[in-house]
Amino acid sequence: MELSVKDLAVFLLKPEKEIIALVKNKNIPFDVIRDKVCFNKQQIIAWAIENSVPVNLTGSMKMTEYSIGSMVPLLSEKSFYRDVNLSEKSYLDEMVNIAEFPAGTDKKVVVQLLKAREGLMSTAIGHGISLPHPRVPLIIAKDRPLIMFFFPEKYLKLKAVDNQPVHTIILMMSQTIKQHLGMLAHINLLLSHESFRVALKQRAVFMDIVNVINEIEGRRAK
Repeated sequence: MELSVKDLAVFLLKPEKEIIALVKNKNIPFDVIRDKVCFNKQQIIAWAIENSVPVNLTGSMKMTEYSIGSMVPLLSEKSFYRDVNLSEKSYLDEMVNIAEFPAGTDKKVVVQLLKAREGLMSTAIGHGISLPHPRVPLIIAKDRPLIMFFFPEKYLKLKAVDNQPVHTIILMMSQTIKQHLGMLAHINLLLSHESFRVALKQRAVFMDIVNVINEIEGRRAK
């Protein structure tokens, strides 16, 4: 797929002047077809991964930085996918395929960025938990990051650091590196508590999981 300068400005959330400067300095892959500068989408994605540049899939040129004080506002019952049929070979493709994303989201790009990160090192962190996330920030929701929980029908062997099979996959998508680090720190805080890990392993109902989160976050606030 070919992108124009205007298209790329939206895709990378950068001013058109900055895109033109990148072209003039030959700091970004581009082609000239019929005297017009254009960009190959796959080449741009590879460039974004290499340079840690956020990718915007919303089509919006505005983004609100969301500070994560609590995990609960990010969750609903639709955030949890229960007893899903996932395979060890294609679980990323399968999760993205069944997940509900905002209209117009290019799921192929999402999968590509997830696989790029997973190719560096397994995100199965132990205790039966895996935390896959894109290698670069991925702007999908307009005002907040996305988090989804997947409970596979059968536990998956995903090269976890403790060699334990995975019973819960937590898919994270943050809009900025700062937001990603905040999200990761918050999830790690929750996972450091046995009560949260047990709730996930037992596949507790939504409100029971929310209550556990509120209890843990309440302790931190004191």
